[in-house]
Amino acid sequence: MPRPSHRTAPVAIRTLDPVASDATAGSDQAHDDDPSGGDQPWSSTAVSPLERDARLATSQATPAIRRAAKTAIDSIIPSLDDPEESKGREWLACVAALPWAPEIGSVPDLGEAAGVLDRSHGGHAEVKETLLDRVACAAHLAAAGKPTSLTPILLVGPPGTGKTTLASAFGEALGMSVAVISAPAASEDPAYLQGSDRQYRQSAPGVVVRAFRAAETSRLLLVIDELDKIGGRPDWNASPTSWLLELLASDTWTDRYLGIPYPTSGMVVVCTANETETVSAPVLDRLDIIAVPVLPLQARLAVVETHIWPRLLERHSLTADQVQLSYEALHLLVSGPQEARDEGLRSVQARLQRCLYRAIRCGDTGTWPVRISESFVIEVLADRPGSSRRPVGFGRSDSAR
Repeated sequence: MPRPSHRTAPVAIRTLDPVASDATAGSDQAHDDDPSGGDQPWSSTAVSPLERDARLATSQATPAIRRAAKTAIDSIIPSLDDPEESKGREWLACVAALPWAPEIGSVPDLGEAAGVLDRSHGGHAEVKETLLDRVACAAHLAAAGKPTSLTPILLVGPPGTGKTTLASAFGEALGMSVAVISAPAASEDPAYLQGSDRQYRQSAPGVVVRAFRAAETSRLLLVIDELDKIGGRPDWNASPTSWLLELLASDTWTDRYLGIPYPTSGMVVVCTANETETVSAPVLDRLDIIAVPVLPLQARLAVVETHIWPRLLERHSLTADQVQLSYEALHLLVSGPQEARDEGLRSVQARLQRCLYRAIRCGDTGTWPVRISESFVIEVLADRPGSSRRPVGFGRSDSAR
């Protein structure tokens, strides 16, 4: 049989880009042995490499899932005889590429996990301690030979307080792969979460299955971002909340494209939200709510100085010797205007980056180093369309530096 080509549709996740997996990898020799160790889920007659890989992959799942997989694969096989019919081969490739076996994995020790959280996110020491309690629990379960099983978390706080960064760092601290998906996108397109039926020409699995496929491991931390902004269209057969409940409370996930219950017992779910008022009560009941408040001024100054500013310099291939940030400028960026003090640090980072762009322009067309002073900040931010020369809420300029 000619080697098929497999196409992978774009995936709407921010931190993972699904990678097409070569489903025909492995030996071309027909397997007459029983790969399931005595519980053979299919006939021992010769099969194609693509079918064999799909059967071998699903043979590592629980008996109930193996039976469902056998039925689904058996129904696909007749379509493989048609060279013009690619949907069956693409489906087998997807099944073969997914991790079906439960994995225990290793969890970093608490010291290493604490270091990961501190490097990734500044401030919020109490939140980090709460997350480290869960890392300790995961390590205890791993030592007992059990998969990571943690209560889903909801990180709640104003925009820009670092909730998504904390969630991703938590996954790294657990030694897990991380995928971030959008709750609002689930409100717009039911196929985003559930996948689309294989009868459609452009059918594809949903974002959850694609996240597992990209991670190539069943140990996945799934971040559901902006949970409070999820809704539901009136033409849906089921609301997004019902699918979220399955993610939060079940050991399997139902994907329309896959058509087989997919095991999610090794998955940890962390949600983020700005508020809880718009999150349905059944969903909240299944979440452990952790507040991520706005940091006080001194802590905000420290986070910008030790985390945000060094990252911006590195991202733009600059050093602290080339662009120097004065304390007065830093204080001005962090402490004003008033609306910025009521939110997280995302707006501070945006203003700081505007100043950095101007500094790069000055350095490349003039001389290095460039000093970002208080007057420099006011000059840059006053250039915004529709603004006065002095940004509202900012203090007076410092002397020329």
